[in-house]
Amino acid sequence: MASTMENVGHLREFNPQTCDWQIFKSRMENFFVANEIKDEDRKRAIVLNILNEEAYKLVFNLCLPTQPEKMKYVDLLRIITEHFKPQQSVFSARYKFYNAKKIEYETPKEWAARLRSLAAHCQFEESLEIALRDQFLMGYEKGAVQDRLFEEDVKVTFAKVIDIATSKMATRSTSIETSNLKKDENLYQVASTSQSSKFKQGTHMSQQGKMQKRSAQVGTYSPCLVCGRVNHLSKFCFHKNLSCNICNLKGHLATVCNNKIKQSVGKGKRNTRTVHNIDDNSSCDDNLQLFSIDNVNTDRDFTIEVKIENKQIKFQIDSGASISAINYDTYVQNFSNIAWQRTDKRLFLYNKQEMKPVGICTLNVRYKEKNENIDFYIIENGGIPL
Repeated sequence: MASTMENVGHLREFNPQTCDWQIFKSRMENFFVANEIKDEDRKRAIVLNILNEEAYKLVFNLCLPTQPEKMKYVDLLRIITEHFKPQQSVFSARYKFYNAKKIEYETPKEWAARLRSLAAHCQFEESLEIALRDQFLMGYEKGAVQDRLFEEDVKVTFAKVIDIATSKMATRSTSIETSNLKKDENLYQVASTSQSSKFKQGTHMSQQGKMQKRSAQVGTYSPCLVCGRVNHLSKFCFHKNLSCNICNLKGHLATVCNNKIKQSVGKGKRNTRTVHNIDDNSSCDDNLQLFSIDNVNTDRDFTIEVKIENKQIKFQIDSGASISAINYDTYVQNFSNIAWQRTDKRLFLYNKQEMKPVGICTLNVRYKEKNENIDFYIIENGGIPL
């Protein structure tokens, strides 16, 4: 009666172009053990059978003048192993190891595993754990996690720094998700009022006049029914959830309120730029102000794509804003690997409603030939990056 027992696992065809012989050999030997294959002739037959045509021709030439089928299994395995044995310089391997950097979205454990792989041919011997620990810290991206790791004593182990980094990453993610912050869908514009702020405020009115002149020339775009601008549709406006300061109805700003238009007939009133202070609890001597632009239309030339941390992100440009910002969703989707810090600064929007940023992070910005590191405020439920 024939046996119905099936093999445990299976061996795939060996392709020298895509397979690593050392790994393939280890799996093959485990296959023999799992299936209790001890006969040398059978092992040799299996080895020759799993070689693809290219590999079989290579082995055939390596065995000449003897045919592969007539060689002992151990001799055949030795010839194949010697041929595929990697020839790598120790210093070349160490160069790659010491220049390795943790990549975005790589977890601490994945980063540690990649370092172990890079150290395979470095011959660190007794100093392996120290080398792994040091490069784990040095190659970690700058931010809160690396700062925490640098606080450890020199005797800390490789396994310990992995645990610390993993715990710190988890704490940071939880902190972002559970922050009890106000949600607001308004796009904000922030400018610094340090020593140069007086000059900036003096030029706002002239800049506003220029922008109004430009918007008046744009006759092919319908103004937004919420804010009056012409660079977006009303349903995508970031002010659609605010209430009007004139009629107290939700869904539009005072700049486009019908009641305001009626009140303004014959009075020759002009729209001005309003300025609201920001309560800054930090120790910085500079006071920040939030500039709200009323009835200023901008065309689509004020939206550009900028490379942030090697990612193309669309930004809105505003001449009255000197502090940049991104919404929380953009941060999570693209820059969650970048550490952020809390901030005590508070912003006030068009309707004097208070808004507190989730935090602030530093991102690398590249536009054309310029490359700078810029601080971005993270706003929960904010609009297009500014």
